[in-house]
Amino acid sequence: MSDFALQLRGVTKVYGDKTVLDVPELSISCGKIVGLLGENGAGKSTLIDIAAGVCAPTTGSVQHAEGRVGWCAQRLVIDWFVDSWTNVWLGACLAGASGQQADELTQQAIDAVGLSDAPLRDTPEVLSGGQQQRLIIARTLAMCPSLYLLDEPTVGLDVKNVEGFAVELRSRQQAGATIVISSHEFESLEGLIDDVLFLADGKIIFFGPAGEFVDQFVTTDSIQVTLAEPLAALPAGDEHGYHYSFDADGTVATIQAPRGTTFTEVVSLLPADSTIVGYAKQPVNLRDAVRAATTQPAATGGEEETP
Repeated sequence: MSDFALQLRGVTKVYGDKTVLDVPELSISCGKIVGLLGENGAGKSTLIDIAAGVCAPTTGSVQHAEGRVGWCAQRLVIDWFVDSWTNVWLGACLAGASGQQADELTQQAIDAVGLSDAPLRDTPEVLSGGQQQRLIIARTLAMCPSLYLLDEPTVGLDVKNVEGFAVELRSRQQAGATIVISSHEFESLEGLIDDVLFLADGKIIFFGPAGEFVDQFVTTDSIQVTLAEPLAALPAGDEHGYHYSFDADGTVATIQAPRGTTFTEVVSLLPADSTIVGYAKQPVNLRDAVRAATTQPAATGGEEETP
């Protein structure tokens, strides 16, 4: 277990006659940032809640490495009867800090989420929705756990705060933490996560490096070619294994081509007298891969790998 921050074995969650989570085995290595992805209802929140110990599995076992576990729920879990500062301070105290150390951890967490100028000595209802979300994040950060389990923590945050949160997570990882984060903010996860854990219908469809996830599910490049003159000789539709579409005047072609198609290969498809005045290949990203994986989850059913 020492190499893994989190292990699930034979874990299921059943409500009535519906199995919402079925994880035969999952081992997350220490020091990783794992993006937990999938459609709504895929089982992401259930997995995080079971891993955090706030929801009991129907079957199976959960093991954590040495250290604290920090859980940030998708719903607002706030103590509305104490002020906002105390909400964060309680996170530090729950982690065993006291006195000056608890105060310092509280202030560091508040600074990290950009709440320093908020009315923290008032109760949380005076905060905006985005500030309340950051308050929950700050309480988790104040715990300084070795394992972060974060369920949609960026809901309600603006772009600036999402970016700042991503920087803070990277800093925590570099200090030795392991982070599991569920999010639909794919742009903020791009370049942040090491691995993707993709769920569909409560089952693990993919678990491995983020780059491999993109390569496995995104099989085409979208290429836009601008021509000096329309190409009457190249009809729209499937030709040579590629799919073409043209704009109204026929000078801009959008080509769906196999991943890795080169400029030279595209040129070879065109008549020799064609003049290309513009060429752009749309970069593939995590959102593209999630969209593709969502439409074809059964294509990769089977045993998942442990990165």
